[in-house]
Amino acid sequence: MQEVANARIYDDVHYRNSGRVGTNMGGQIAQLAIDKYRLKEK
Repeated sequence: MQEVANARIYDDVHYRNSGRVGTNMGGQIAQLAIDKYRLKEK
């Protein structure tokens, strides 16, 4: 994921902080989805 964030910075599409925030947010959203799915399985 870090390579994608760096590529966007080098291409002047995003600032470095945007990559950090987006990566962190994506991880949190993925964890919420995993937790929700596990609750339905029980």
